[in-house]
Amino acid sequence: APYAVDFSPIHYEGKELRGSVIGATGALQNILKLKLSQGRFISDLDENQNFCVLGRSLYEKLVSLGMFDVLDQQVRVGERFYTVIG
Repeated sequence: APYAVDFSPIHYEGKELRGSVIGATGALQNILKLKLSQGRFISDLDENQNFCVLGRSLYEKLVSLGMFDVLDQQVRVGERFYTVIG
């Protein structure tokens, strides 16, 4: 599965969060056998859409900032906004 790693700053409501960004196709979930606690993974149908899936540590940081329902919320990575789908 093609993927790319980026270290752009991640922001939620003006607060900068530390984390890495992995751009991937839907195949990455199967290859790494990722299991999601909420939502869904990226799919081929999401092409050209700004969706993201959070890892556990970033999810926990967002919960500590008061974002208890992360699905459908937006985070900013660099200059782009992404809707959380998983």
